[in-house]
This record gives sequence, C-alpha cells and structure tokens, in this order.
Amino acid sequence: MEKKRIKVAHIITRLIQGGAQESVLLTAKYLAARDFDIYLISGPSLGPEGSISLDEIKDKVKLFIIPELIREINIFKDLIAFIKLYVFIKKNGFDIVHTHTSKAGMLGRLAAGCAATPVIIHTPHGHFFYGHFGFLKTKFFILLEKIMSLFTDKIIMLTEIDKNEHIKFGIGKEDKFTVISDGIEINKFITSGMGIDRAKTRREFGIPPEIPLIGIVARLVAVKGHKYLLRAFKMLLEKTPDARLLIVGDGALKENLKRYCNKNGMADKVIFAGLRYDVPRILSMLDLVALPSLNEGLGIALLEAMAMKKPVVASDIAGIPEIVEDGVVGYLVPPKDPASLANRISKIIQNPRLAEAMGENGFKKIVSSFSIESKMDELERLYNSLLERREDGLYLKEKKTAGNSAPSG
Repeated sequence: MEKKRIKVAHIITRLIQGGAQESVLLTAKYLAARDFDIYLISGPSLGPEGSISLDEIKDKVKLFIIPELIREINIFKDLIAFIKLYVFIKKNGFDIVHTHTSKAGMLGRLAAGCAATPVIIHTPHGHFFYGHFGFLKTKFFILLEKIMSLFTDKIIMLTEIDKNEHIKFGIGKEDKFTVISDGIEINKFITSGMGIDRAKTRREFGIPPEIPLIGIVARLVAVKGHKYLLRAFKMLLEKTPDARLLIVGDGALKENLKRYCNKNGMADKVIFAGLRYDVPRILSMLDLVALPSLNEGLGIALLEAMAMKKPVVASDIAGIPEIVEDGVVGYLVPPKDPASLANRISKIIQNPRLAEAMGENGFKKIVSSFSIESKMDELERLYNSLLERREDGLYLKEKKTAGNSAPSG
C-alpha cells in the first residue's frame, strides 16, 4: 500500500526579501522533495525590501495568496484574512499547519484551531521583546502570544537563547518549545564560490582589489542597525581612509541612510548595491561582513557569510551568540555601540591572517551544524512525532470511550 503523503500548510505574512522568508521557502522546497504535500499560504509579496524569487518552488509547492493578510493591524482586513484562512484550511484538511512570524502566526493558528487541524506548529523567527515596538505595544503582543500558545502543539525556536527568552516572558512552559535553527544550502555556496573572479566583481562596483571592503546584507530597516554601522564606518575612515562599505538590500530607510552619508562626506565611500540575487558572488569580494542588529532571530546573513569563509562582526544580542563564537569566527559587540563595532572591524581588516583563520573556523562551523539537510531531518522527525502522538491520543480516547459504553441487549 502506498504511504499517505503528509499534507502541510506553511503560512507567512509576506514573501519579501528577508531571512524568515528565505527559510520558509527552503523548508517548503526540501519538504516537498521528501514526499510531503506542501502548500504555501502568504499575503501580498510587496514591500520596499523587494519580493523574493519563487522560481525554485513554483513546480513543487502549491501557492495560495490572501491579499488581506498584511503585516499592519487592520481589523477589517484581518477578519477577512482569518475567514479565508479558515475556509482554505478546513477545505483542504491539512495534517499540519505550520505558521511563521507574528501576524501569520496569530491568524493562522486561530484559523487552524477552529478548523480542528490535528497538529499546529509555530516558528516566530525571532521575537519582538525588544528592538521593535514601544512598551505598551510589546506588552500587548506578549499577551496575544500567551493566548495563541494555547492553540499550538509546538513552538519552534531558532536558538536556545530565543527559547529561554520566550519562557522568561511566559509565552509557554518549556515542553511547549523545541529548537531547530535555520539551515542553508552549503553546497550552493561552495559551488558558487568556485571560479569567482574577486577582482572582476570588485571592478563592477569601482572598488580596487587591494582596499578593505566591509559589507552588510540586510533589509534597510531600523532593527538591522545600519545607522550604527555608518557611524562606526565614519570612525574607521579616520584610521583606514581607503576603506569602503557595501550595503546590500533595500527598504524604507534607504534615503535616510544616503542622506547621512552625504552629510558626513562618505558618499564616495559607501556603495548602496540595492537588492541582489547573487549573494555568494557579492560575499566573495568582501573582507568581512557586519550585522549590528538590535534584535535578530538567528541571522541568515551571518550563516551565508561564514559559508563563504568570511569573518563576521555582529551584535551580542538575541540568537547571534549561538552562531558567532567571539574571537573564533569573528567578534561580538554590544548593540548600538559604533566605537566597539569600528574597533573590531579594524582589528580584522588590519590582520589578514586573523581574518583568514576566522573565515576557516566559520566555514567548519556551518558545515557541521547548519546544513539545510540536517535541519530538515530534525523538522521531519518533529512532524512525524507530533502526528503519531495525536493519532495515539485519538486511539486511546476512542478505546476508553468504547470500554466505558454499556453493553447492548
């Protein structure tokens, strides 16, 4: 008898450029290749950050767009999105509904619960406890997450640090959580790195081959800390005037960041590369990657940099310390601290042997701990165990009911 394919719906608010979105697409792609029947439900893929390419999943995953599923709170649209989610989930009879990020997590889990979905899983891809909202709004969302955890069989955290913070804020007890970090396609980066002409790539951006080049790959939003990197870079230029900074990504802060560069005489030193779909090629020409985030679930950009053997300098915050071992694969610095950021960047670019050693250490760590294949093994085991537990529970309930029923005749 042919084994029944497990039917899974993944729900996310937007398919824009971003770490959570890339993770969801990779998950959908790899699970579909493992004989899961995968549906991907999303809101409109629009935003200043740019849409993400769906080419790799379009023939493997069923895509369903809900225009009303938007990031901002809108009672009318939220109600319509909830109804559409409920109808779609109920109609398709999913074995598992797996939601991602806050808004999709709220509406998706509620809809799945009302539709009596056997297993409901949520991955926050970080948290909003700091760095995103004001005090009252943060408290409100924490309350909502506490309520939604009641509709959730398991919450997947990307790091142990993230899990412990959720427990500390009372989102759920420890047995509600499990840790499965993001993974990347390591072979893709290894293959992409072969034969890349670093000097030629630099020439395309007008950057000489011998000068220090720092890069950041991130959405241009406040939580990524670009303004602190620009302040640090201004300090760095006092010691290393020929250095350059490459900013890859797009977002609402682009013009503000450009104005800062113009005002501080750095317009010719900072290159805004915009959205790029050749990240391995871009990473190949960098000397190091910085990520001065104010909050970060894991930091896909750091994993990708390490896969390309680049040292990293990042904020000592949220889940980042579980990736960046300070002094081994790069450096950790306090968030919102341009002076420390400049100091650590300078230390790396002034010491090529240190940079090379850190790059090699980072690559070894990625290969051993962050391959997408190993992460999909963990996720598949979780899916199967939750389904088996639910089926066993239903069996025991039915058996108990049958045993307590009065004999006929």
